[in-house]
Amino acid sequence: MGKCLAKQTTPTVTVKDVAPDPISTPHRPPQPPRGTPKSGPNSNRNGVLNQRSSAGQASAYTNNALHERGENLSKVAQQTRKLSINAPQYESQSFELMEKYQKKKWYQW
Repeated sequence: MGKCLAKQTTPTVTVKDVAPDPISTPHRPPQPPRGTPKSGPNSNRNGVLNQRSSAGQASAYTNNALHERGENLSKVAQQTRKLSINAPQYESQSFELMEKYQKKKWYQW
């Protein structure tokens, strides 16, 4: 009655068996081995000079920013002095207007 069914097995595929897809795999240029000396404009000696010039540029930028900040602070100080001088005059004018309009009736507008 029973038929003998053979067990079917599927072959297993490993990662090594599959070749990388050349379209989806990005091409990377070969890298030089570590520890090899660099040549050209970024060599060690020129790197020190570049660091000095970039430090000088950073210092000049900082000095310029500090100078601008000082100018802005002096402008704010002048405006504050003007406001403190004009404040009493503004207060008296606003008080006079308040008294003037408090005495008016609604039908006098």
